[in-house]
Amino acid sequence: MKKIVNNYVDEQMVKIKKNECFAEIGTFRYTNKKDDIKTVRAIKIINKN
Repeated sequence: MKKIVNNYVDEQMVKIKKNECFAEIGTFRYTNKKDDIKTVRAIKIINKN
């Protein structure tokens, strides 16, 4: 499983284990290389046990 290095999603596939789920905890705003402002959701992976 790929280690998550950030907690935001921008066209990324987030793989979680069967005993995990994720919740949206807010948003993250940034400027990309084309100077476009992007807003994506920030997530937190939660262990269901």
